[in-house]
Amino acid sequence: MSCCASGHPCQAPKSKAGAARNKSLLPITSGRYSFAFAASVLGLLASADSVAITDFTQVAGGNGTTFILQRDGIVWGCGANLYGELGAVDTQVSSPIMVATETVKVVTGGGRHTFFIKRDGTLWGAGENTYGQLGNGSSARRVYGQVQVLGTGFVDAAVGGYFSLGIKSDGSLWAWGSNSEGQLGDGTFRDKKGPVQIDTGYQSVAAGNSHVLALKKDGTLWAWGKNDKGQLGDGTFTSSSTPLQIGTNFSAIAAGPLHSAAIKKDGSLWVWGWNSFSQLGNGDTVDSPTPIQIPGSYMAVTAGVYHTAVLDLGGNLLAAGGGRFGQLGDQIVNDFGRTSFGRVGGHFSAISSGLEHMAALKQGGRPLVWGSNQTGQLCDGSPIVYYLPTQIASAGFVAAAAGVEANIALKADGSVWAWGENIQGEYGDGSRPAYIQRSVPIQVGGGYTSIAGGWNSFWGIKSDHTLWAWGDNMYGQIGNGQADGLVIKAVKIGEKFVKIAGHSIHSLGIKDDGSLWAWGNNASGQLGDGTRQSQLLPIAIGSGYVDIAVGDSHSLGIKQDGSLWAWGDNSSGQLGNGTNIDSVVPVRIGDGFKSVQAGRGFSMALMANGSLYGWGAGCLGRFGFSTEASSRPVLLGSGWKTVSVRDSHVLALSLDGDLWTWGVDYRKPPTGDAGDADNAAPQKLGTGFVSMAAGNRSNVAVKADGSLWTWGVNYFGEIGDGRLTFRTMPSADLEAAQ
Repeated sequence: MSCCASGHPCQAPKSKAGAARNKSLLPITSGRYSFAFAASVLGLLASADSVAITDFTQVAGGNGTTFILQRDGIVWGCGANLYGELGAVDTQVSSPIMVATETVKVVTGGGRHTFFIKRDGTLWGAGENTYGQLGNGSSARRVYGQVQVLGTGFVDAAVGGYFSLGIKSDGSLWAWGSNSEGQLGDGTFRDKKGPVQIDTGYQSVAAGNSHVLALKKDGTLWAWGKNDKGQLGDGTFTSSSTPLQIGTNFSAIAAGPLHSAAIKKDGSLWVWGWNSFSQLGNGDTVDSPTPIQIPGSYMAVTAGVYHTAVLDLGGNLLAAGGGRFGQLGDQIVNDFGRTSFGRVGGHFSAISSGLEHMAALKQGGRPLVWGSNQTGQLCDGSPIVYYLPTQIASAGFVAAAAGVEANIALKADGSVWAWGENIQGEYGDGSRPAYIQRSVPIQVGGGYTSIAGGWNSFWGIKSDHTLWAWGDNMYGQIGNGQADGLVIKAVKIGEKFVKIAGHSIHSLGIKDDGSLWAWGNNASGQLGDGTRQSQLLPIAIGSGYVDIAVGDSHSLGIKQDGSLWAWGDNSSGQLGNGTNIDSVVPVRIGDGFKSVQAGRGFSMALMANGSLYGWGAGCLGRFGFSTEASSRPVLLGSGWKTVSVRDSHVLALSLDGDLWTWGVDYRKPPTGDAGDADNAAPQKLGTGFVSMAAGNRSNVAVKADGSLWTWGVNYFGEIGDGRLTFRTMPSADLEAAQ
């Protein structure tokens, strides 16, 4: 195979039928202005698993903001910050920053101000304070730090448009800030710069733009404030400056800016108020001053400005209302997205609404976000709008594997994350086709200890040493006994595996006893069994192996004694035995090697002393400074720890953690070089890396701190940063939710 002919023919992918061409979140607060905590959801959060950032217990969504509370009391925030509502800095941020380092137990996001309840019962606020809504006795317009609300003993808080409320441990309800509509509930219309007591016996409170819902310990629901849309639910459109009893036997409440929702102890859902965008979910767009029952049984509810979302008793998430910003989570993107509640997905444990975005937690702890991201409130470092629930990536990565239009990464907890195109089932989670592709990572599996990537196929070994595979299977490279085009859900291939390698048409694996197994296409003898007969199930090839590599149509292995062996296609001298003759059985190449890599028509291997050797087709800068082809291993340099090879470029990690690259990609160089020419001279890309994976069109690398870095072509979201923009240098935008 000549790889130096005009037009880079050696890089043209093989034609394969079926191949593709062409810091977390969770509720309890909801809505634009406050949206208080429902007791039933608080219980769910308290038992949430450790995910995304680290061991979180709560998230609050507000007007373009999101706050994340860790179990140890640290709070992270992102999004709009015009008035200092993040509580720490004076600029808007689209990736989470630490905003509180002390023992916070509850965080409440809202319109333009925020509250943090500490474990000692003190309440602290930040953001706009024009009407005294921070409750510290002043009326400074902006507060970028945190100031203490007068009084102690707080257990809950709610943020309204320009006012606030709090509940103390004795059940007393307090209010302060703007009172132009009687929203403080004290019977007056005078603003208050500090808390005034309204009543006793309360357990939770929620606030809209200028109205309040409050739930007493006896299950009675009370409302007051502005009522122009019927949001109080008393059957009128008349405002009230004192609490009005709306009903009994309630257990959870939520307030949008102009509509309300509540759940009774029997699980029934009731909605009322503004309905111009069908946010009541009752099938029409008529405002209702009287609570309307929605069929079904529910355990949690949250409300944004144009939508309402609920969780039923089975953990199914349903949403209704306007979906212009994707906040319905089902790809319905228009003002009148749903006139009745429609299912978004299952296995959820909690939900939270911001003004025009949503956050939710899957059972078991997976956080997802979707909707508007105009102010960075999705915490992913970009302004990209997500129309489907999308997992936010985080730190904790230990390895990565690259494909053609999709990539995967492995975390220390065994979870596997995928992003990019999914038309060949590259996610392995049963989802397909291409429109399921994600431009940010989502978790697609768990329990893995190692992963490997081919073209459109991926493999993983779990902690019990079982081997699993998914994706393109046109040539039987999955190893499940079939050559059926594709496998969209991970299937078990075998047991006792400790290492796996694959490329475009065949695969190799090593078991815990050192035995070598091969399967897939065998036209060039790349399976090494002495034949050219393809195999759809793994077959034993030899013993004593510790490392393997798979090229386009050739294979390599290293045995326990350091001997290097090669077999299969040898048209470019990629076997390294000094000939151009194919071999259907392993031939010994040399000794003293510790690891091996294979690309299209060339091979590389490392010795224990860090010396790197290469052989085969050397054009396109594959050998660094050398462009000469060689059918014998040639010393390329020393001081290397590991390498990763793909068809036309190389990533190499030096012993001191520096990441280097050379070679070129024929579509768009993913090597870091902005030009479209051979990058023969090695180029340094960064420091502090511990692993990397070279893909056909994009690359992935992991640093010692667990951060994930990507660069290259980005037609299908392969970079994973929420955009479709190419990157010629490594970017850590995937760290966004750490």
